Amino acid sequence: MNWKNEKALGYLVLRLALGINFLMHGIVRIPNLSEFVSGVTAGFEGTIMPRALAVGFAYFLPYAEALIGLLILVGAWTRWALLAGGILMSVLIFGKTLQQDWGTVGTQMIYVLSFFFALFFTEFNLYSIDRRGK
Repeated sequence: MNWKNEKALGYLVLRLALGINFLMHGIVRIPNLSEFVSGVTAGFEGTIMPRALAVGFAYFLPYAEALIGLLILVGAWTRWALLAGGILMSVLIFGKTLQQDWGTVGTQMIYVLSFFFALFFTEFNLYSIDRRGK
């Protein structure tokens, strides 16, 4: 049995699921962007987060999620996309800790672990645009 191939298939499953999840987080928010921005901004009232920063980040977030998700899904610039996703999750965790939303932070930590495992095992990213022609 070729264990490297089995691990590559497992990695593909992780990468596809993480990519679809992030891509769809962004895509579904874009058509209702103003409502999304309003909701995010309202969530930071009463915290130290400046309103302008919350608004700017809320406009940026869906596009960042969609782009990162697409890159992970197809396996293009995978390492950089995974790193960007992990950093984005860290920023989201910072925001949720300001809101003291510990349940969401716990869920976000699952994403962080997913990004960690995907980065840690990139040697098994055999079925991707990054590996095409190699």
